[in-house]
Amino acid sequence: MNPRDAKLSAAVEMEELLYRLLEVPADGPEARRVESRLAELVRPHLMSFSLLS
Repeated sequence: MNPRDAKLSAAVEMEELLYRLLEVPADGPEARRVESRLAELVRPHLMSFSLLS
């Protein structure tokens, strides 16, 4: 998989996870799993952004 495809795949997964968060009870274990996976996908972007600042 080339880097562009990997970025697109991660973006699609992030969008799906955000929609999933709207569907599951906020205080349930499924919400925690979705939040954890979303954090894994977002963390590298936050780190690279903080290095640029």
